Amino acid sequence: MAQFVLALLVGLALLTWAASGVVQTTAREWFERDVSSRAQLVLVGASQSLANAWYGDPKDLQKQLTDLARDERVLGVLICNADLTPRASTPGFLPEFGCPVVGSRARVEATSNKLQEWSAVATPTYWACPCERHADIEPGTTVGIRSDAA
Repeated sequence: MAQFVLALLVGLALLTWAASGVVQTTAREWFERDVSSRAQLVLVGASQSLANAWYGDPKDLQKQLTDLARDERVLGVLICNADLTPRASTPGFLPEFGCPVVGSRARVEATSNKLQEWSAVATPTYWACPCERHADIEPGTTVGIRSDAA
């Protein structure tokens, strides 16, 4: 009888461990999909005003970025030129996600100025950043880029 109870407890422990892994993976995927959808919604809503400010007064572009960064879920915003040099940013923007780092991942080809929509989940090993400086940043923070330019 004791062997049966022990086997039952071990079996239930293994089942619980496996189920917790599935639940954790599923919840993380839902979270990442939700954050990505929210980011795309913000970019779609702001794209016209950003496009209008792009060729206008740099103060207007800076104001647009500041407005985007007011959301508590946004750490900072950076806009890059086609040659991956910074054009404008907000004070809270993290240098680990600079134009050359993110832009090199979003380029269709290394010699092209065409960008593709790209996003990734930032982890300390993925970005190789000294993340202890940013202890308030959750591992798994989603960053991305979107371009309507051809």
